[in-house]
Amino acid sequence: MGKSELLILAAAIVVFSMFTLSLTEMQLNVTQRNVEEKIEYYMVNEAKSFLEKLEIQKFDHILNDDNSVPVGVTVPDDFTPYDSLHSELGDTTGIFDIDDFAGIHNDLSITINDSTYWQNYRIKCDVNYVDANLDTVHQTTLRKKVDIEITSAYLDNTLRFSRVFTFY
Repeated sequence: MGKSELLILAAAIVVFSMFTLSLTEMQLNVTQRNVEEKIEYYMVNEAKSFLEKLEIQKFDHILNDDNSVPVGVTVPDDFTPYDSLHSELGDTTGIFDIDDFAGIHNDLSITINDSTYWQNYRIKCDVNYVDANLDTVHQTTLRKKVDIEITSAYLDNTLRFSRVFTFY
């Protein structure tokens, strides 16, 4: 084999190696994006699940089975005062409403394709009373607005969800 043939062979090996590395890089990028999409999907479902949990007990008091206001409850005077939202954590009365869930933080793992990923995501919940126009007000009303933000190193952007809960 001559020198020119060895140079051609060496050049072919270099081109083939570059091609192989490019394919490997593309495959890794596709796999990484696939994992990121699965984690984002998981986090969106966590936020939806969180909102569903809040639906169970929206306010300090619940309506009777016939949808009437319990005897002795003055609506909205008996609700959590606007300046005390988020202050009932650790309440032992067994009645929890949505403002008791502020500041939730989760560190969970998820397994995708036999690899465990730590999400290190934060769910931040903010609760405010709102009026009929959904503007924040500094008094108790029959409406509470929940703003949920999810942040994570795996997300390109912060996920934001809002929902308004009414007493009736």
